[in-house]
Amino acid sequence: DSLTYTVTMLTVTGYQVFLPLILLISSATGHQIRLQMPRISPNGTEQCVCTSVLLDPLKEYNIVGFEPIADMDTVNHMSVVAGETFEFRKSGDVIKMLDSPAMNTIDDKVTEVFDAEARTCSTAVGSAADHWQELGPQTLFIWGRNAGPLVLPDGVAFKAGRYTRLTRIVLQVHYRKNVVKEGDQSGVIIHYTEKHQNKTAGIKSLHAGGLVLPSSKTYLEAGCPLTGRQELHPLYFLVHTHSLGTWASLWAVTGKDRARWEVIGRDDPQRPQEWRMVENSASLRQGDVLMGRCTMESRRSSVTLTGPTREEEMCAVYMLYWVEGRDRLASLGYCMGGHPRI
Repeated sequence: DSLTYTVTMLTVTGYQVFLPLILLISSATGHQIRLQMPRISPNGTEQCVCTSVLLDPLKEYNIVGFEPIADMDTVNHMSVVAGETFEFRKSGDVIKMLDSPAMNTIDDKVTEVFDAEARTCSTAVGSAADHWQELGPQTLFIWGRNAGPLVLPDGVAFKAGRYTRLTRIVLQVHYRKNVVKEGDQSGVIIHYTEKHQNKTAGIKSLHAGGLVLPSSKTYLEAGCPLTGRQELHPLYFLVHTHSLGTWASLWAVTGKDRARWEVIGRDDPQRPQEWRMVENSASLRQGDVLMGRCTMESRRSSVTLTGPTREEEMCAVYMLYWVEGRDRLASLGYCMGGHPRI
């Protein structure tokens, strides 16, 4: 059973929509969740907004693909994460919506329960300690700069719902500054099957902190050694910076005394920030080090700090991988370090 796309892109009422010209989904893989903003009205401030869906506890979700519904003129980036509890559902400010909540219902025939509103939220941030950190939610999908869909290979899936602690999926949209829009429905279509897949997908994310000096070229780096006895098999990589980033790469540091550096993937972060096939798919083991690097070139007259806003910079490098069976260290997916070099 597989999910196969040939896609094209159209602009429809302000969204970049990827239309499947060939969408072959067998009866076993023909399920989807449309997780979109409930017709909200961004107010022009740069902010992160979240909405979520509570999964059916009796259903096994083997997630095999994502279709973005968004446009970079409105959205800086989107992420999809899964977990149990999320603070924004209690403390976030409710975003203004069009019409009544009843009109924002996605589908009243499904067994999932969708939020009737969207709230402000913040990204999870770890400490710059050069080790994998357990932040709770697990990243499933990242999107930026009008990137296309993601389809996993046969037999590989993200696992959620029954038999996992991932009972809720959250869509986080980082809206651009000065965007004033009514009835926004940016989001993603999540494709899944209830048929068990033997290989589990996971994401390792590396984030480099630091600063970028004015009128300079700066290199930001973050690296973490892998733990656990499972072998990781790299599939795709994705790089993310803001406007100062000119190049970003992901490396595997392996061998005796960690003397061998092999590139896993590299890309221009100003291109569509989508999942691309790795250059090197050699399996990774305990003790190997993942290293993320970003090149920043600044013509600004002041120091630029790393952070989530567009006035700040960000160096984030992601690796999507698969393991045999259950991913026993899936919760340790976030690493933050800071080694700026001028």
